[in-house]
Amino acid sequence: MSSVNDTTNAGHAYWRSLDELADTPEFREFVHNEFPSSATELLDASDRRQFLKIMGAGMALAGLGLAGCRRWPEQYIAPYASRPADRVPGSPEFFATSMERGGVAYGLLATSYEGRPTKIDGNPGHPTANGKTDAYAQASVLDLYDPDRSRIVLNNDADSSYAAFGTWCSAAGARLRQGGGQGLAVLSEATSSPTVSALRDKLRASSAFPQMTWVEYEPLANDEELIGTFRAFGDAAFRPRYDLSKADIIVSFDADFLGDHPDMIEMTRGYAANRRADNSTKTMSRLYCFENAMSL
Repeated sequence: MSSVNDTTNAGHAYWRSLDELADTPEFREFVHNEFPSSATELLDASDRRQFLKIMGAGMALAGLGLAGCRRWPEQYIAPYASRPADRVPGSPEFFATSMERGGVAYGLLATSYEGRPTKIDGNPGHPTANGKTDAYAQASVLDLYDPDRSRIVLNNDADSSYAAFGTWCSAAGARLRQGGGQGLAVLSEATSSPTVSALRDKLRASSAFPQMTWVEYEPLANDEELIGTFRAFGDAAFRPRYDLSKADIIVSFDADFLGDHPDMIEMTRGYAANRRADNSTKTMSRLYCFENAMSL
């Protein structure tokens, strides 16, 4: 059988995969299985051009011409050499986890196959989620498979490493200690994590950085709520929690509490509980909205 890469009579050699370029035995076996009556003509460079003219449509349907419909070269799936304990191939594993949005934590249940998360649901044992979730949490699993996700340490858009960051951090820390932390600002997302809160309090109480500034920023923030509670109570800002299942009249001022509010899951459940038409012992709640744009 002539070589696939024989260009004596065919001019330039064109190939569709690395196996075809290398003329591997697996590729030749694939061609014989796919086109048993024309494999010789396909592999022979001198007759390939004529063969493609005749069988072009058939090859496209078979997946050799269309990238999205082609049959990929055979690959092998090897079993575990040492299978992890309590892991059965093909059986899902469930992990209780959480996700924060706007400083509000959601209890989630992640479904995983072979160590790869594939589905996010609400944790039925979590008092806020109660087995429910929103579109943001459902889509968050795609972040794990995003080819453009961050994989390395960056320094001013240039590739760096953890070792380089450690060296810089040691030098910067020594310099900032001399100034009492003046010029040091920590930018954090809004969080309700007790671990992050303990770290923040420890840094603030440290004698090394008394002038340090801790700033929280969240793209989807409810700053108006925090400002309102600060003005109402004076000494601190609080995050209000609403039990809409007990409300007879709900007034919303430019607050899409059923759409993108951090407490959307809990408030949607409470709002729906007080809007059931089959509940003859209780009247349905009334909702009044004042907004500059249409919302849910």
